[in-house]
Amino acid sequence: MQHFGIKLKALEMAGHTSGADRLVLLDTDTYWIKDPMKLIGTINPKQAVMFCDEGLVRNTKNTSIHRFTEALSNRSVPWEFGTYRLSETARMLNSSIIGLHIKDISILQKAFALFSVLEPLVEAHTVEQFALGETLNMEQFVLTMGAKYTSDWSSIGRKDYATPVLADFFNEFGETAFSEHLENWQGIKIRRPFKVFANQKIKRWLTKH
Repeated sequence: MQHFGIKLKALEMAGHTSGADRLVLLDTDTYWIKDPMKLIGTINPKQAVMFCDEGLVRNTKNTSIHRFTEALSNRSVPWEFGTYRLSETARMLNSSIIGLHIKDISILQKAFALFSVLEPLVEAHTVEQFALGETLNMEQFVLTMGAKYTSDWSSIGRKDYATPVLADFFNEFGETAFSEHLENWQGIKIRRPFKVFANQKIKRWLTKH
């Protein structure tokens, strides 16, 4: 299995083993800042959740997204469900959140099939989310974007600050029941104080100069 296709296969496996009606995948560097139940409530058959819409693929100013145009323009790519061509309306949908109803789990198999033929052609790490977005579009899904429900510590500075904070939390409370973690999680403060943020920026600037 290709490394960057693991999200599609992992969510599919969860659907086959969890028994839940709604499946939600969240990137490990992302966390909820609003009650997710309202977002999850929008997940129904043919109604899915993605993180955000990053815009049209064609004519984008984003270097990474532009690689799809470079690789796929004026090209027909055979795949399991026909022939794929990059359309003028193709959009990049961010998959930091994926929400699907269990009745639509087959969409993950279709997305993986598209990913498998596009991944060798496009030099980008976002082929997986692109394939899912294109598949959802082909199947005319109604989409809700969940970015406002989350924040993340994806930057180096945020990770450097958050990692020891989370380590201290689990060192203190250990591998206890999830219900107990829910009672204690509000003690976690992973937003960097301004002083820490400023010091990190200064140190990075000094190392570059």
